[in-house]
Amino acid sequence: MEHKKILELLAICAEYCAFVEKESHDDAAHFIDKSHKILTLLYLKTAMMPHKSIDEGYCEQFVSENDWEFVKQNVQTILGQFDNMVSVHEPDAGEQELIDLPISECFADVYQDLRNFIEQYKDGSEQTRALALYEFCFNFRLYWGARILAVINEFHTLLYAANSPLETSIIVP
Repeated sequence: MEHKKILELLAICAEYCAFVEKESHDDAAHFIDKSHKILTLLYLKTAMMPHKSIDEGYCEQFVSENDWEFVKQNVQTILGQFDNMVSVHEPDAGEQELIDLPISECFADVYQDLRNFIEQYKDGSEQTRALALYEFCFNFRLYWGARILAVINEFHTLLYAANSPLETSIIVP
C-alpha cells in the first residue's frame, strides 16, 4: 500500500513539474485554476505520507540555480499582475514570524524539492529512495508545505471571490 501511495505522489510531483516547466499556457486564469487543483492534491498526497526518520545519508541535488530561476521567471510571466506577494508562516520561524514572498518564488521553491525528489527516487537504490522520501517529507513539513498553503489561499480568493479580477467565466469547474 505504501508503494502505491509513493507512486501516486511521484505522479502528482511529475505533473506539477511538467506544468510549471511548460512555457506556454492559455492565460493566467487557466494557470491559476489548474495550479490551485494540482497544489491542493500535492499537499494532500504529501501530508498522507508516512514520516519515517532516517539517521544518515545524502541525496544528490539535481535542480540548478538556473532551473529554479527559469521556473520563477516562467511563472512570473504567466501570472503577470497576479504574481502577488503572499505571507508564509514557516513552522521553524517562530509563532509570529511571517515572510512575504511572490507567488512565483513559492512555485520555484516547491519545484526544486519536487524535481529533486523525482530524480533521486528514479535513480536511487532502496536506501536512496528511503532517504529521498524522508528529505521530501521533512522539507514539506518545515518549508514548502507552508508555501503551498499560502498560494492555495491566494488562488482560492482569486478564483472564487465575488469581486475577483480574474475573468472567471472561462474557468470550468
